[in-house]
Amino acid sequence: MPGMTNEAARAQGKMLLVVLAALVLPIALAVLGLRSMFSGKTVPAEDPARAEAMRDAIERAAETVMPVPSLGTDVATIECPADKLDAEERRILRLARGVGGSASSWKDGETVRVIAKIPVAAESLYREAVTRGFYDLAAAGDEGSKTIVEVVIRAAAPSAKPGSKGRQTKH
Repeated sequence: MPGMTNEAARAQGKMLLVVLAALVLPIALAVLGLRSMFSGKTVPAEDPARAEAMRDAIERAAETVMPVPSLGTDVATIECPADKLDAEERRILRLARGVGGSASSWKDGETVRVIAKIPVAAESLYREAVTRGFYDLAAAGDEGSKTIVEVVIRAAAPSAKPGSKGRQTKH
């Protein structure tokens, strides 16, 4: 081209090669990938012992990088008659709101799990109210940091004495 120096022509030529490579390379890779997919060849099965060892190594590495989540709290476990599970669940949720916290629950057969986020200052009061059967608590306020408390409500075995609350705590 007239008026271009050698250096400008070389730079333009290199740019053209880069653009051409950027267009041709993905097309070539796609063709090779499709060819290998439809070639009909099967990959030989891996050695089961080697595959198991690899799986274990990956699990250990994943646990190191991303440890299994834990609430880091003691679980308060209480028992009540099966026909009172819903009422007990509502009581536990109401207690969490009563101390200025929040809670969520889900039912799994004869078990109800409650995860409560409550003010740190009210944790011992909340745990005591949950396990001893209290119904009302004074609000602890919404200030300060919060902690997580997990409560498990299980249906009591049918052999429990009528009228007994059957409450117990596991720490």
